[in-house]
Amino acid sequence: MRRKPCMTFALLVVLIVTIPVSASVITVPGDQPTIQAGINAAVDGDILLVADGAYYENINFNGKAITVASYFIVDGDTTHINNTIIDGSKPSHADSGSVVFFVSGEDTTSVLCGFTITGGTGTETTEAANGIITPCRAGGGVFCYDAVARIINNKIINNTVNSLDKEVLGGGLIALPFGSNALIVLKDNQISRNTIKTTTGAAFGG
Repeated sequence: MRRKPCMTFALLVVLIVTIPVSASVITVPGDQPTIQAGINAAVDGDILLVADGAYYENINFNGKAITVASYFIVDGDTTHINNTIIDGSKPSHADSGSVVFFVSGEDTTSVLCGFTITGGTGTETTEAANGIITPCRAGGGVFCYDAVARIINNKIINNTVNSLDKEVLGGGLIALPFGSNALIVLKDNQISRNTIKTTTGAAFGG
């Protein structure tokens, strides 16, 4: 078992200082059965605390300034990162197969911490370069569009973005549109074994 007590304490201090007094902690599956149900129930400033387990979901922050975290944020035990898995391999819509979505104007107060993010297949969208709009599939693990996300202490692994007839971008994660203010702030993540593949278009950023 590996711990990072100093980093965790510092993160908890930041959360305590910045969270409004009215904020609450919502547990999954204690208070809400799924991560998305917890997000839907949360208000700005809340912490969504997710127990170890595999969650077959494709989650959307819905523009909320919340922290979605495993119990790593509580005790600094890195085994929670391995054991709290968001698996996006069973999306409700095949064209929206990214595991985590930040697509509603989120900023750096929208935080994802302490998970394994896996099984994502990307989302159908467009990107523009030199005034040319090109269909593409992008963002296997994390899809950020015209928003900002803070991604801390996660494993983003084994996500795959494939397309037969479109550009493919960002097997692990992507921030679009290019040239916009879209941004992903990364700290202490492992991003590995993510792949992209296309037979006719361009491919960027495994």
